[in-house]
Order: sequence, then structure tokens, then C-alpha cells
Amino acid sequence: MHSPTQEDYQPVEAGADVERARVVDVFAFYESARAALFSEPIVRFLRTAFDDTPLLFQSLTFEKGSQQPVHQDPIFVVTTSPLEFAASWIALEDIRPGSGELTYLDGSHRTPEYLFSGKYKHWNATRDGQQQLEEWLPHAAGG
Repeated sequence: MHSPTQEDYQPVEAGADVERARVVDVFAFYESARAALFSEPIVRFLRTAFDDTPLLFQSLTFEKGSQQPVHQDPIFVVTTSPLEFAASWIALEDIRPGSGELTYLDGSHRTPEYLFSGKYKHWNATRDGQQQLEEWLPHAAGG
């Protein structure tokens, strides 16, 4: 479990306050999570998009969204093949505009590359600092 108020990850324990926490990789422990994440429509879409079998390597489960501004996940999720990275979102409640739904920006795949510290496609807090992340945010929204 990771919480915005904690610096590191902690195990989820009975009675833990998980309202703003993000539970990481729940699929490793629950068949029901694997069934949802490997649902036929998701797997079919990813097979079609990438012409390959998808690999699940991270999941986040949360009660309330992180309230993050518009961003591109590869900035925070480091992969060796960034053009082979996709995210899916499974809502476990009815969603309406403004409820924290996942947003896609039309044309964002054409946003020019931004390099942190002049050479990295992903942000690292220690290496790059908060200022570079704040400078990148308007770039992520196409600005």
C-alpha cells in the first residue's frame, strides 16, 4: 500500500486507513483481480493494438483517485520499451463526467518528446527534482 503521506510502501493490514492509499499489484494475491485485469475485452484490445500477448506488470487499486493533474504514465512507469506500454482502467462503480474518470487527450501521442535532465524520458524525483516535474506538466497537456 502506498499513501501520499508516506515515503515508502507498507503492507496492507486489517483496519488500515485506505481511503487515499493505492494498493499495488493486488493481482499477485487475488484470482478475482487477475480475472478482471485479464478480461477478454482488455486482452483482445491489447493483442490487436500490439500484435502480441500482453504482459501485466503493475496494477493500482484505490478507493479515491490520486487527484493527479493530466500526465503521461510513462513519465512515472519506467519500461524498457515505452512504445509498448498501455494502461487500462476498470471502474468498479458508475462513472459520470467529473467523477475522476480516466482522461485521454486527443492527439497526445504526437506531443513532442520531453527529456528530464536533458536525456531521460521518465522523471526521477532524486535526479530531476520537483521543479522539472512542474515544468513538464503543461507540456503533458499539449501546452
